[in-house]
Amino acid sequence: MSIPLQGAGPTGGRGNAAVPAPPAGRLVCVSPERGGRSFDRAAGTSPLHVVTAFACEARLVLGQAAVPPGVNGIIAARALLGLLDLTGMLVTGDALHCQAETAALVRERGGEWLFALKANRPLLLAEVERFFADPANPVGAHTTTDADHGRIEVRRHAAVTHDVAAWLLSDRRYPDEPALPGLTMLGMIEAAVEQAGQTTRTRRYYLASAALSPERFAAAVRAHWRIETSLHWVLDTAFDEDRAPATARTTARKISPSCANSP
Repeated sequence: MSIPLQGAGPTGGRGNAAVPAPPAGRLVCVSPERGGRSFDRAAGTSPLHVVTAFACEARLVLGQAAVPPGVNGIIAARALLGLLDLTGMLVTGDALHCQAETAALVRERGGEWLFALKANRPLLLAEVERFFADPANPVGAHTTTDADHGRIEVRRHAAVTHDVAAWLLSDRRYPDEPALPGLTMLGMIEAAVEQAGQTTRTRRYYLASAALSPERFAAAVRAHWRIETSLHWVLDTAFDEDRAPATARTTARKISPSCANSP
């Protein structure tokens, strides 16, 4: 489970060659969180926002960084990732972190990245949507089925790695072109949810620097959400964090795990 990446190291410099996928047990999720009642209307302070790096398989908080007022969470996430040795790790993040600078930092620290792609990068999203809509593009897929909470969800995980280099290095030039360091995989999850006799369908898109198979891709995306059940849910239910009136910044940082020394 803990096999390091071949050729990976904290100094980076690996170019755009396809990199073998890290094993599922070496996955780090980067996720934002807001302290529920860490605001103070009288003092005019907003709730404390933190960014967490979470080892999904070990269910361990590797570190947290408070987001200072007026600072973007992207900057706080990069500051946190810059403190970690990510050798052999696959770093996952939502569309907020689908940025060239963040991708480059992850690779410099020895890791690979898997980011969601949404409408905050509209032109790139449209290109990826067209790629998967073209039946001429061969796509490997892995299907999973879950049945709980009164619903049935079938997810088709599609991943493409063999044509990405040519697609990336084409002569297209536009403001949102895919200038993400090491881009190796395009991913799509098509979900069909049946509940109360109705079926809804959604598609979500992802980019990665590691050559993930459809099975690895599915496992990584599923593991990303473990931070919700293993950390955020525990803080909300066991520690009642959402109702804790920690209006003082110092108190709020102490309540949030591993964040006591953040600015």
